Amino acid sequence: MTLSGCSSDETLTGDSSTAAKSMKINVSDGMFSSVDNNGAKTRAIENVTGTTFSNGDAIGIFVVKSDGTIVLTNAKYIYDGTSKWLNVNSTERLPYINGAKYFAYYPYQASMDGKYFASVTFSNLTANIFFASLISGWTPAADQSTQDKYTAQDLMVSMATVDASTGSSSFVMSHQMSMVEMDFPQYHYTYGGSDTYRFTFDAASKPFNVAAGKYRLLVNPSVALSVTGKNQYSSTDASKTKGWKISGTTPASAKYKVYTYKGASAFLSETKRDFCFGDANIGDYLYDDGTTGTTTSGKTIVGVVFSNEINSAEYNAGYTHGYALALKDASASGPTWGPITDAGLTKVTTLENSYNDINSGYYGTFTKGYNKSNGDYPVWQVANNYNVDVSHFTNSGWYLPSIGQLWDVSANLGKVDLSSQQSSSSVGGYIYSGSTVRTNVNNAITSAGGTALVNDYYCSASEYNGLNAVIIGFINTYIDVSHTRKYSGTYTIRSVLAF
Repeated sequence: MTLSGCSSDETLTGDSSTAAKSMKINVSDGMFSSVDNNGAKTRAIENVTGTTFSNGDAIGIFVVKSDGTIVLTNAKYIYDGTSKWLNVNSTERLPYINGAKYFAYYPYQASMDGKYFASVTFSNLTANIFFASLISGWTPAADQSTQDKYTAQDLMVSMATVDASTGSSSFVMSHQMSMVEMDFPQYHYTYGGSDTYRFTFDAASKPFNVAAGKYRLLVNPSVALSVTGKNQYSSTDASKTKGWKISGTTPASAKYKVYTYKGASAFLSETKRDFCFGDANIGDYLYDDGTTGTTTSGKTIVGVVFSNEINSAEYNAGYTHGYALALKDASASGPTWGPITDAGLTKVTTLENSYNDINSGYYGTFTKGYNKSNGDYPVWQVANNYNVDVSHFTNSGWYLPSIGQLWDVSANLGKVDLSSQQSSSSVGGYIYSGSTVRTNVNNAITSAGGTALVNDYYCSASEYNGLNAVIIGFINTYIDVSHTRKYSGTYTIRSVLAF
């Protein structure tokens, strides 16, 4: 962003009684350049990517004559929030002196004693030499958590390019600190009234949250880089954390580096789910020995990983990796869901409830006893009795998926963003329109040697009320969450497990 102001004639006193023309002041940001992307620059503005001048910000300007005499010392020019930089007299005047050099720094400091230096050959004098003491003594504050606090640490200096013919002085401000950006797949946990975040920073660093999951911190390029924090992997238990650290070579001044968490893009997800993060990679194959990977050679594949957000009960039971989807349907036209009574499960009556419910299937099967031995709940019985052997590693066993798990199949294996539906109060409806979800899900399944989902509705373990169960349609042109009578026996079953 370029900021400028027009000036009128002004008399420079203390050096000469001769009237000198004033100049127009232009101030522009030299930007940070990437250390990784061939020097690509990012404009330093806080409208998602950096630093901008705001109303009340100020620069200090010095003028040095060719004989080394400093004729203007730390003159304060304040940005008015529009297009003008005003001096203490509320005018836009910067005097012109033939052959002089003009230096500016930001942010303004009332006392600059011992922070500038002009005792060198005039022809060799640059902004970095003039402000060497200011630069070497600059230590960015730990707390950069707001735009104002972040901007206040962004030391910049410049020597103006003066054009006498047009009466202009242009300051291209050069960043003297380096900047690190930390991109996290951030989650805001609100289950049960909680208010915590997945990724947090230790007290030594309070960066500026410039966008969803994106944090920026200005650091001294001469100091070793070290930023630490916590990863709360449970949405309900703040004591379940793992440490994370960024360290290494600090970027040079005016350079920036982006750090990502396991290569993930930055985002912020608001979630009321009760879950813990596992370590499985979505889309990997689950083998019959409990390992995961991407090869189809020399291994027996039993499922496809579709989520690493594991219900807390399952995680605490020792299934700490993720969820896998069976390669084949357990039934093409399933039996009835169960009795027309309250099954004692969490009631799922909105799309928000549907997204959040990743517990009913496991709880109903292994706590309520709706399993392979219980003929009163036929759909559950069929799902739990899916006959692919997984006895050689630690897992939950196959069971009827909750609607939230089938939602994750759609979003994760389908490779689409369904976050806009996660907080919907609608009873049901299309959560996606188009063929992408079904195509991508089926590609993931068939590439593992499995059978594609049919163009039909699949039964879930989630209970709408005593009369109805929740279903999901993997239809060619849409994905639909709905509910149906428990005595209906026309819906397909695909089992899942936790491992």
